[in-house]
This record gives sequence, C-alpha cells and structure tokens, in this order.
Amino acid sequence: MKHFLSTTFLVLIGLLFLLPGCNKNENVKPDESGMFVKFYGGSYDDHGYSVVEAPDGGFYVSGSTYRANQPGADTNIFVVKADRNGNAIWTRYYNLGDGFDEIARDMIIDKDGNVVIAGYKRNKNKTTDVLLFKLKNGNPLDTSFVTFGDTATDEKGYNLVQTSDGNYIVYGSAETKSALLDMYLLKTDLTTALWKRQMGTLDRNDLIGSFDIVDNKRLVWCGTTERNGERNIAVTTADDYGNFLWNLTYVPHNGINEYGRSIVKTTEGYVIAGSKNRTTDATSLKDVYIVKTDFNGISGVNDKFVVPGNYSSEANSIVALGNGVYGVTGYIRTAAGDKNIYVAKVTEEGKVLASAEFGGAGDDEGKHIIYTKDGGFLVIGSIYAVNNSMMAAYKMSSDLKLVK
Repeated sequence: MKHFLSTTFLVLIGLLFLLPGCNKNENVKPDESGMFVKFYGGSYDDHGYSVVEAPDGGFYVSGSTYRANQPGADTNIFVVKADRNGNAIWTRYYNLGDGFDEIARDMIIDKDGNVVIAGYKRNKNKTTDVLLFKLKNGNPLDTSFVTFGDTATDEKGYNLVQTSDGNYIVYGSAETKSALLDMYLLKTDLTTALWKRQMGTLDRNDLIGSFDIVDNKRLVWCGTTERNGERNIAVTTADDYGNFLWNLTYVPHNGINEYGRSIVKTTEGYVIAGSKNRTTDATSLKDVYIVKTDFNGISGVNDKFVVPGNYSSEANSIVALGNGVYGVTGYIRTAAGDKNIYVAKVTEEGKVLASAEFGGAGDDEGKHIIYTKDGGFLVIGSIYAVNNSMMAAYKMSSDLKLVK
C-alpha cells in the first residue's frame, strides 16, 4: 500500500463516495472538499493525458475511457470542462458512432477558440489512424472529426500544435513495413493532409517524445532512438514544411539507456526531460533525466543531470518557468513496486527545489504539467481507485503545495 500526503489522503477518502455519480451525470455537482484534488470518471477505466487552461479561467481535460458496458467494450474519448477550482461543469464521452477504439492524447485551444484534440482511432482493419477531433468554440455538442492513415499500418497522433497560417501539425508514430516505429509528422487544415513526413531507420524503433514550433517557423521535437542495442535521446529540427535542418542524438556510448519524453523551449535553447537507466541492464532502476541544449542542439558537460530517488522514476512532461527553473511530472515507484504521481520543481543545475508524490495502492502516473496563469502548477494523469483507473487533476502552488 502506498502512502498519501496527509491532506491528499483525507481528500481522496471523501471524494471516493462521490465518484460513481460523477461518471454518469452530465450535470456534475461541484466537489466541496476544498482542495484542488479532482478525480473524473467512475466505474470505468479513465485516463488523463492532456490539460489546457480555458479563457474563462477554467480547464479542459482530455483522455480516454474504457466503457465496459457498451457493445464491443471499446475505448472512447473522454473530455471534461472544469471551472477554475477543478469542479466538473460537464463531462462527455465520444465513441464517434462505431465500436472501434478512440484515444485522445493531446489538446489545444486554437486561435478561433475551438478545442482541438489529437489522438488515434482504430478502424475496421484493426489498425489505427491519426485522429483530430474538434469541439467548436468548446461546445461539447458541436463536434467534428477527421482521420488520416494507411489502412494497412498503424499511425498515431500524440502531440498537436497550431501553425501561424492557422493549420495544424500532429507529431506521432507510424509503423514501418518491418512492424517497427518511426517518428511521424502530419500537417493538416482539418480536412486534408497538406504534407506528411516519416523519420527513422527502417530496422530500428524510433520512439516519440514531444513537439513544438519555434519562432512560428522552425519545428523541433524530441524522442528516443534505438541503435546497436542502446536507446538514446534524440532532438530534431525541421523547417515549416517538415524538411530536416538537423538531427542530434545524445549518445554516451556507455550502454546505458536514456529516453526523451518532453521538450520545452527556453530563452537559450531547449530542455528535454525523460529518464535514464542507472546501469547497462535495461531492467535496472531509472531516474528522471534532464538535458539542456542551445538552439543548435549543443549540450555542455554540465547540461545533463538526473533527479535521483530511492526507486525508479521517469518524467513524462516538463514546463519552463523562466530563470532556469522547470516543473516536471511523471511517476516514482514505491517500495511495494507500484507507482505514485511524481511532481518536482528543479533548476537547470539539477537542484530539486520542491517535490511531491500523490497516489494510493496501484499504479498512478502524471502525464501532463502546465504552469497556470495564477502562478501555480496543474498536473493531469491517472490514479487507481475503487478497482479501476480514474482521470486525476492536482492543482499546486509554485512550491508544490496543494491549493484550494
């Protein structure tokens, strides 16, 4: 059994009595516990992957739900609109009119106020296609979607950005003919594919991390390459047509695996967060690992550091606060071997300014962290409770204390 922070434990116990109604009632009553520790979903397996702050001060949260009571028991898109205190205003599940899986992995509010979600959808051939799902002006009842892909192979969308010309770029993965994975870019106007790019080595896995646009033109993304039995962080940049500018792999040549999961732009370059094995054994414990580079991808000897813990930990998302300070979220394992949501505030020299853990029995994981307009952190992820997983949101102050 894992141990909660004391305040979190009391809040969770109170909220568990509210959970079944939250999943089934579209007009969810606000939680009155007082702390911004919110669980969305109920009697199904629900997972949170992305959160954005809305213009009205509230939040949109997206992810997936496994609706076991439906014909075919497929996975559907799950979207929540919450107020500034995290109380659900509405929740919606979208199965897009068929019995095939749909999963939402990233979300933005575009220049026109639409909520646009990127993910993937399984088709009748049992492969997956990139999915873009839109809520016009954030209206949960005014939706549309489009898919892109080769029906013979898997394509999945994980990151989404809007370009300066009003179109959209999705970053994700594409299956190769060798049944391995390449990194994948797709530009679209939400109707047609304007261009596609596939990056990787035919006989190796190239795993995605995250993606961004720099100065409205240059594209930058991180991921993980697998070469000669070793996995290393890679950073790639391209122009706004997806043509390569440079690609750098941070190879220590020591047989230890590193994984790039999230990249963020700073005033001086880029910062990548992920994880690093402690030994050459791929099953060894991992630590949160952060790499800093300049805009040319050059990293100095003091620009790489781990955030050590007693047990394995990994970062899934990083946000820059400025002045060389970052917030990260992911997971940290406990002595029992299961996962807690992990949040840390660190400097670019590797100093941990504050950290926090949230969770109970079972695996819990932070997937996305943002820095909110009021100067705090909001983390979205999943927790395991009442025999199933639930979408979870935690709001913290700048020193990682839970807030009301």
